[in-house]
Formats: sequence, C-alpha cells, structure tokens
Amino acid sequence: PLSALWANLHGGSALLGPLATGMWLAGTAAVMLWKREPLSGLNGSALVLAGQSAVLLINPAGWYLLLYPFETTSDLMYMQNVREWMPPTPGEFPGFYGLLVVLLLVISFTLPSWRIYDVLYLLVFGWLALSARRHIPLLVIAVLPALALGASRILGGWLEKPRARTAAPASAILLALALVGALAWDGSALRTGMRHDLYPEGGLAFLGANVPARKGGE
Repeated sequence: PLSALWANLHGGSALLGPLATGMWLAGTAAVMLWKREPLSGLNGSALVLAGQSAVLLINPAGWYLLLYPFETTSDLMYMQNVREWMPPTPGEFPGFYGLLVVLLLVISFTLPSWRIYDVLYLLVFGWLALSARRHIPLLVIAVLPALALGASRILGGWLEKPRARTAAPASAILLALALVGALAWDGSALRTGMRHDLYPEGGLAFLGANVPARKGGE
C-alpha cells in the first residue's frame, strides 16, 4: 500500500522502494547461501518485492512511470542547469561532507555489525547523494538503521547491562537528530532550485514592469 501511495505522490522516486527491497533480498540471500541455508525462507520476501513492484503501475501514467526517471536523467540541459540535480560541493554543502566524515568514522568502529545489504545501501545511496544534492536525504535514511545498530552495540558495551536495553533506541534517536540537524544547520538541505546565473530571479518582475499588457484580454 505504501508503494502504491508513493507512486502517486512522487512517481519519479518510487522505483527506489523496490530497489531498496531488492538490495535487502540480495544481501540476505548471499548470507544464506554462504551459510548453506535454504533460500525457501525468502519466498515471502520475494512475493513482497514482486507486489511492491507491481503496484507501481497503479498510477495515472501506468507503465510510463517506470521510464520517467530515466528520461529525466538523460536530459542533459535539465540535469546541468537545475541546481538540485547538480553534485553537492564542499563550499555549498559543508554539512554533507561533515556527515561523510562522521559516517566513515562510525563505520570504522562498527563494520563487523554491518550486513551485506547495509553496504549495498551505503554504496548505492552514497553514489546517488554524491551525484545529485536532492538525494542527500535518501542517504541519511538508508544508512541510519545500520549506524544506529552499530552505535547501540558500542554504547551497550560501555553501559551497564540493565541500561544497555535502551542503547539501541536512544542511539537511533540521537543519530537521527545529529544527521538531519547537521544537514539543516547551515541550510544545505534547503538549497535547491535553478541556477540564478542562468535564470535571474528578477526576470519575471522586470517583464511585468516593462512589458505592457495587451488590450482586450489577449
């Protein structure tokens, strides 16, 4: 149901849902094969992935929705002139690059707790975030569970056992606030829109003040 709703609210990104589920399924299957466990335990998850993909077609555009993201990204004029599709630069997005440094530090301490699909999330959504600033929030969402799990294990080792039970939810909340807050502190997450050097902000105001209106409602 959420995937069907997603396809009708923001169709271009709806493919990321099955992509994330597919990465989880592939990573889990790889571990099960390594342990020589039967893959029949993933039948239900495979059905979820199939249903999640099928309901994307329940939208006004039908199957064309699946092609829309590729048509958009293949339009070089659009990709090179709309700022939200441009790569984030350190000067404009210091919070994002600070996040990457923190992310790498946490990974270095918690790597044993990362699953294969966590690594896939990091690689795929990290590449998306580095290629277009509009995808930065997706990276935060994708890596937050793995970061929270790793941090909770670190905190659980430092704290007494009765308190260790609260380490996971507490660390998840703190990490969510820290990651989102770091990106929003300097307004990085809100810096989207067009390139003002190509599309001056005062263009419409100038036309409205200097181009006379036609008579007769034309």
